[in-house]
Amino acid sequence: MAQTIDLNLVEQIDKTTGQQKSLSVELLIYNENNSSKIRRRYFVDSVPESLELSLGKWKKTFIQIVDPLSRTNRKIRIEEDLSQVIDKDEDDYGMSICEEETPLNCWEYYQDLTTELNGWLESEKWSKVSDLLTKNIDKLGEIYVTIQTDNSLLKQLPWLEWSIFRKYSETEIAISPPEYEPPPGWENIKRHPQVRILVILGDNDNINIDRDSELLNEVRKHGAKLEFLEQPTLEELKGCLQEEIGWNIIFYSGHSETNENGQGVLYLNNNDEKGITIDDVEDELKFAINKGLYLAIFNSCDGLGIANKFAELRLPQSIVMKESIPDIMAIHFLEYFLEFFCHDEPLFVAVGKTRKELKKKYNHPDKYPGGHSLPVVVPNPAVP
Repeated sequence: MAQTIDLNLVEQIDKTTGQQKSLSVELLIYNENNSSKIRRRYFVDSVPESLELSLGKWKKTFIQIVDPLSRTNRKIRIEEDLSQVIDKDEDDYGMSICEEETPLNCWEYYQDLTTELNGWLESEKWSKVSDLLTKNIDKLGEIYVTIQTDNSLLKQLPWLEWSIFRKYSETEIAISPPEYEPPPGWENIKRHPQVRILVILGDNDNINIDRDSELLNEVRKHGAKLEFLEQPTLEELKGCLQEEIGWNIIFYSGHSETNENGQGVLYLNNNDEKGITIDDVEDELKFAINKGLYLAIFNSCDGLGIANKFAELRLPQSIVMKESIPDIMAIHFLEYFLEFFCHDEPLFVAVGKTRKELKKKYNHPDKYPGGHSLPVVVPNPAVP
């Protein structure tokens, strides 16, 4: 039986200055059969500036070595980069603007990020949290950890590198909002006997989503019903989402990003330079969830904005990539994930095993250091 651990992190704001002064940490540890449960609340220091800077350095370097081989909309990225050229030698992270980054730089920055993360989590005010985890963690079984927070910075941190969790290979870490509830009437929704999957193949400029299509077609062997929607318009997508019979799983492959307003943006076809936000299909997604949609998978870049909106809509589960992802890594993610998921592994386990394969293949000084931390499950804890 898997052990479940929830870390609910809420910012504490100073009423005088309006600045964040600390974090409230509510720690809940329990077993799947509810045979035991522990709940504690603590107050800890906010994320230090040094950790935030380390995260920024790794992200910037990772994006540089990934582009143009990523599933971010590169046409838009280039226009933004050209419009932001400024007359200075260093960026906000103290990095040379003119310096060309390398995978080795990225490897060093990821090691620095891991060190800074553990330095914060091993500080005095975190010690009670660490001690309670160390004392009660299941050292032999599977461990499902969910970081519950609305803070965008906390969501981006590689929590899997916390030294406590690195000791146990069967640990998988998800993120979710601190507040949640099930979709309206979820317990009464009728389940279709055959799993129905809507596959959306969007803008494929400079990426190979044909391989995604080939891999997904293999799922038919396991009895699933798949419908492919290639290079759709917004209206075509809306129509499919509102099919009366409903969908169980939505899969998207193509370009995506999170915009400056925190909204998830999808590029549905090669002529779609503006993209659509998840808000543009909110009503249709609510309809699909009411018909039994329980999982959305976005094998595309920079998906935290997408996941945030799906959490608002109370979708039971989604999987997104936290940052830009190389096209080849996205293909391997899908290949490994389907191998495990289609053989009846729970979602957490399937993603965890997939992450291990990505780490073995890509977490090296000459490849994509830290890339294995990108896939993340975003569950709705209110839905079993």
